[in-house]
Amino acid sequence: MKAELILPDFAKALDRFSEALSTEPTEDLIRAGCIQYFEFTFDLAWKSIQAVTEHYGLDPVKSPRVAFRTAFSQGWILEQQPWLEMLRPETVCLMFTAPRKRWRFMTVLRISDSPSNNCGLASKS
Repeated sequence: MKAELILPDFAKALDRFSEALSTEPTEDLIRAGCIQYFEFTFDLAWKSIQAVTEHYGLDPVKSPRVAFRTAFSQGWILEQQPWLEMLRPETVCLMFTAPRKRWRFMTVLRISDSPSNNCGLASKS
């Protein structure tokens, strides 16, 4: 998928996920919905990285782990380890049972938007 198409979808998914997390998961149905939003947003995150690496002609990204390592090395994300931790299934459970963890992962999901990170799609470098 082209970066110009997937990045707006990722931004929308991140907004929806953020909204879902602002609701206290008091029922299993709400908790399940939040987990679904997380999974969808996380999937779009690594696929967005995959599209951006393709846009810039970087080495192909074939997995989420490689995507987050590439994004960190390019300066597109500020921290690598929390993203890699999110690949572990138990992380999703922790995120929806521990409020501090929830805040931590929402902070990590904010992708670097510094102009010096070469993440703008206006031109290939």
